[in-house]
Amino acid sequence: MVSNLDVRTTCRDLLGLDRTAPEMREFLDNWRFGPEHCLGTPSFALHAPPDYKSARHDPDINRCFYTIVGFENAEQVSEYILQAFSGRPPELPGAGTWVNTLWDPSQAPPGKHAMNGWYFFPKASDLTEAEWDEVRATYNARFLALWQKYASNMTRDNVIADALYTPFDMEREMGMPEGDFGHGRPKTGILNLADAADRSLGWSRTGTEGLYLCAGNGVSAGPGYCAFKAIAKDFELPEIWKRDDRIY
Repeated sequence: MVSNLDVRTTCRDLLGLDRTAPEMREFLDNWRFGPEHCLGTPSFALHAPPDYKSARHDPDINRCFYTIVGFENAEQVSEYILQAFSGRPPELPGAGTWVNTLWDPSQAPPGKHAMNGWYFFPKASDLTEAEWDEVRATYNARFLALWQKYASNMTRDNVIADALYTPFDMEREMGMPEGDFGHGRPKTGILNLADAADRSLGWSRTGTEGLYLCAGNGVSAGPGYCAFKAIAKDFELPEIWKRDDRIY
């Protein structure tokens, strides 16, 4: 059994503490969700990709895989994050953005583009449902106005449609407590399970025979890859990641 739910939901709520390994029970008592990994995820369907003013100095800027928009200095970044961690949406609606259709046109109709990104946001429980409704209705528009400062073509006329997925939505619709996309973390200490010596497997093993976790933070899809490697080792399956024709 491989679970993509967070460790607390998997072991405490579904498996049951009476069936959970003692070392895992101790670990669960020291678990928290957010605020570090509580993000809002905006999406914009665009007629044209952003054309940044700074691209006149270097045209490759318009094809950067990942672009941070809206911050002029380190102090603004720090204030932005501290506001989110203290339980309120940041006053400056900066964002990390990526336009995948620059490299994979199949993600949008011919000639159109799709942008995704993130905002740092408070935990789901920090705002009421009505307050999250207000954020969902207004925050993308605030970011678009800021975006236009750096890419003059990012006007409302260039936007076909947009949406915002908040931590509240992630908790309600995807079962991620507090909207924590990293599935939480221990308040202190580290996980001390059977695979602790093999850090390449992360914390895929739960201490309960046959139960593995593929949820966690870090590199996208990394936790699932670690779980796959742990299962292959435990069940003596071919270690296909060692094949010469593998790219990872």
